[in-house]
Order: sequence, then structure tokens, then C-alpha cells
Amino acid sequence: FLDEIGDMPPYLQAKILRALQEREIEPIGSESKVKIDIRLISATNKPIDLLIKEGKFREDLYYRINVIEIKLPPLRDRRDDIPLLVSYFLQKYNEINKRHVKNISEEALLILTNYNWPGNVRELENIIERAILLCNGDTIDVKDLPPYLQPKEEIPELYISKWIEKVINNPSLEGKTYDFIIDNIEKELISKTLLKFNRNQLQTSDFLGINRNTLRSKIEKYGL
Repeated sequence: FLDEIGDMPPYLQAKILRALQEREIEPIGSESKVKIDIRLISATNKPIDLLIKEGKFREDLYYRINVIEIKLPPLRDRRDDIPLLVSYFLQKYNEINKRHVKNISEEALLILTNYNWPGNVRELENIIERAILLCNGDTIDVKDLPPYLQPKEEIPELYISKWIEKVINNPSLEGKTYDFIIDNIEKELISKTLLKFNRNQLQTSDFLGINRNTLRSKIEKYGL
């Protein structure tokens, strides 16, 4: 398995190509070649097509290794996987760290589901391990998440009347207060309802009493 093959230097690309073509290698310190019978798997997050055009990746090596291509979308494009991954990482890092954190709160899972995940699955894995180490009980809560995932003051969670009062007294929102409040509440309502029904849009639209096309447009509007 060759990870991050898009970062492989040209001289090493040539060696890999030769080994694959001739199905033999010459071990370091040896004067004789050894036949190999291998199955090669490689991975990269780099745009190989662009690297080929820039002369940074050998086109002949690309066609040699690209027999079966599997494209894995980034985590932000497969949010349905997040609860499953969280469950897996809970089990994994409980065993490694000898902890007994069994669950994650609905609020914390909602934050993870709505996050954009620039670091993909590895970032999620690190966050869950960190939360397990910091958690004082058996359930990961919002306070156990990294600071950059903590909800901001302007996002309505609890004490909604106080939040509305704060918004209407904010002079910078004059003329757009209604849209600001309605959009935030609507986003929160749809997010929590999607979570309740495991992102099943039919059940969510029926529960909220809105048209499925309307729900779909709201999901796109709010990036859910």
C-alpha cells in the first residue's frame, strides 16, 4: 500500500514503474534481482491529472497503477457516515485508552454532523479520541469538543428569548433582523429533525409538514 502517491518524487516513480513492469526488484546490497508477485494499492488526495500536466507525475506510471479506481468523497459530502464513524472510534479509543465512554450527546453529534471537515476522517478520529480523554462521564458532550467546534453565541440553542432580545438590540442587524432570526431558527430546526430521522428526508419533511422539494432547497441553502 503506497499512501500519498501524488507526493512521490520522480526518481522513485521511475523505480516503482520499473518494478511493476518487470515484476522484479533488486534488494539493497544485493547484486541479484528477485521476482515479486504483489498486488499494489495506492492512494492520494492530490489531483493526479493536474500533476501529470505539470510534469510532476509520470503518465505511464499513472496508467500502470490505475487499473481499478475508487473515488472516495470527502466527509462533508457523506455526512450520513459520521454517526457510524463516531460509533467505531468510540469503541476503538475506549479500548486503547481503557475508558468507558459509551455515548455522544445529540447536541455534540449535531455539531459534528454540521461541521465542514477540512481534515476529513482523520480530523474526526482525532476529535473523538480527544473527547474520550477529556470526558468525565460516559457520554461525550459539547464541552468535550475542541474550542473551534463550540457553538457561538449567535447560534440559538437554549434560552431563545434572551437570544432574540440580544439580536433585536444589535444595531448592525437593523433592516435584516427578521431574516437573521428566522434563518437561524429554521436551520436549527431542520438540522435537529434530520438528526432525529437519521437524515431521511421523506420522514423529516412529513414530520415538519413541509414539501420534500422545499426541504431539499433548505438543506442546500443552509449547507446541511
